[in-house]
Amino acid sequence: MNTETFVVPFSEGVEETEHPFKKRIMEFLCVLEGFKIKFKNLHWSASNKAIHTQIDATLDIINKYEDVIAEEYQGVFANFEPNFLKAIEVMINEPKAALKALMANVKSFYFSIPEDFDYVGIKGNCESFISELNIQLYLYNLINNKSNIDL
Repeated sequence: MNTETFVVPFSEGVEETEHPFKKRIMEFLCVLEGFKIKFKNLHWSASNKAIHTQIDATLDIINKYEDVIAEEYQGVFANFEPNFLKAIEVMINEPKAALKALMANVKSFYFSIPEDFDYVGIKGNCESFISELNIQLYLYNLINNKSNIDL
């Protein structure tokens, strides 16, 4: 499996709703929950303090945007049903590869957002989420002394 393009299939764990994007948001939140668990496991098994600390920063970002997107959902649609959130398991065991997979999932979700005024906040927050993940990728590269450019 190519971990850089790994995108979780959206259809597991969430019941059908009357609005397709409503289901898509709930699925995406389940994916983010899976990535939170994955990064928490990677955090606890980190091989050095730099990676341990960087994973902490990544977890903070995931938590922030999961919460913002969930609360925006509730502003547009309604409150969630209890117990809807079920983490989708992420089977990647290297922090940078997991970050790239997370980025691919956020981008996939972003491109699925309808062009509707009700969703401009979700779209804007996804753009900020992607921006912060790009910074995380840069910082993971610094830990590994790698760059995206050749000098």
